[in-house]
Amino acid sequence: MDGYNVYKLYMALKLHFHNKKYNVFENHGAIRGSREKFYTRNDVKIFEKLADVYKTDRDVVDYFVANFSYGHDATLYSRITSESYYTDWNRVRESMHNTFKSDLATILLHLEKERLTEKDLYNFNGIVPELMKMVLGEHVHVQTVCILDTFKGFFENWTEKAGVAFEEDVLRITKTKGFVKFDKPKFQDTYMAWNNDLIELNTNA
Repeated sequence: MDGYNVYKLYMALKLHFHNKKYNVFENHGAIRGSREKFYTRNDVKIFEKLADVYKTDRDVVDYFVANFSYGHDATLYSRITSESYYTDWNRVRESMHNTFKSDLATILLHLEKERLTEKDLYNFNGIVPELMKMVLGEHVHVQTVCILDTFKGFFENWTEKAGVAFEEDVLRITKTKGFVKFDKPKFQDTYMAWNNDLIELNTNA
């Protein structure tokens, strides 16, 4: 790993999270920019320092994804904050199922406390969905939102109806989904049990 390779991954992931038409998986991380041109940049030393710390492609990808997924675009210039997001990303990945269960409990408790139902949770229908509010407030993890979309399928609604005010947030959240890996059958069982509780909450509302 060297500064140029870190730079290429940074540019590819930045495009992925900020450009609707660029998909890092479909484009295989391809970007324009030669090694020679890279060394004319003023921030070469920043990328070289990152290469000294993060030795593999996976480490570098996780570092940038962890930050872009939460809207921390100043990742090159705010190392303390960036490393905090990176640490949290790895922590969540290592305990993804427990994090998912904890977030679902947080969501259910919030809906019950605020006397809200499922119709308030997922979709933009003249209102900002509670799930969007909760992920923006960092009360639930973006990974949990991506997993929930696998089972509920609300990202299409978010993309179509969120409007300009939430356009950037929706883009980065939906673009995170490809980086969230989980055991679908195991998580589906957890989701179904939680969804039954949600249905009961709707019935009692």
